[in-house]
Amino acid sequence: MKIIKVLIIIFILINSIYADTNKSPKIVFTGFKIYSKGSPMKKEFKETEEIVLNFQEGYRVNIEYDIRGIEQPEKVSFYYMMEGLDTDWIDSNNVRFATFTNLLPGEYVFRIRALFEDKDSVIDNAIKIVVSPPWWKKWWAYLLYNVLILLIFLIPLILIIYLIVRVQNLKKEIKLKNQLSEKKNLIS
Repeated sequence: MKIIKVLIIIFILINSIYADTNKSPKIVFTGFKIYSKGSPMKKEFKETEEIVLNFQEGYRVNIEYDIRGIEQPEKVSFYYMMEGLDTDWIDSNNVRFATFTNLLPGEYVFRIRALFEDKDSVIDNAIKIVVSPPWWKKWWAYLLYNVLILLIFLIPLILIIYLIVRVQNLKKEIKLKNQLSEKKNLIS
C-alpha cells in the first residue's frame, strides 16, 4: 500500500514538473486600478472581457500586467501602447504597470508586448477599454438638442405664418364687409 502511495506521489510530482516546463509563456493582466478622487479602486475583469469606464473614472487608471510560464522573468522587456492615444510602443523599463490620465470618452485598446533577451520571440496580449461619454454627449442627447433647435426655429416660423394668414383673412373679411355694405347702400 505504501509503495502505491509513493508511486502516486512521484507520478504527481513528475507530472507537475513536466506540466510547468511545458507551459508556454503568456502575458496576463493582474490588476486594473481606477484613481477616483485620490483613492484607488480596483475593478474586476476577465481576460476576454472589455473594461467599461464612465467618463469620471477615466481621470487616472493603472493597468497591471505580468508574465507567466517562464523561469527568469527579469530577462523580459515589456513594451506597451494604448491604441487611440499612443502612436508608438513605450518601453516600460521593467515596470509591471502602465498609468494613463485624462482618458477622453472613446474606445481604446491597451497592448502589451514582451520581448525575451535570449530569444527573438515576442508574445503579446491586449484588452479593450471603453470610456463612455457623459449623458450630455451621448447620441440621444444630441438628438434631443437637434429637436430643440428645430423647435426653437420652427415655433416662431409657424407663428409668423399664422399671423400672416390671419392678417390676410382679416383683410378679406374687411373687404367682403365693405363690398356688402356698398351693395346695401346702393340698394337703399
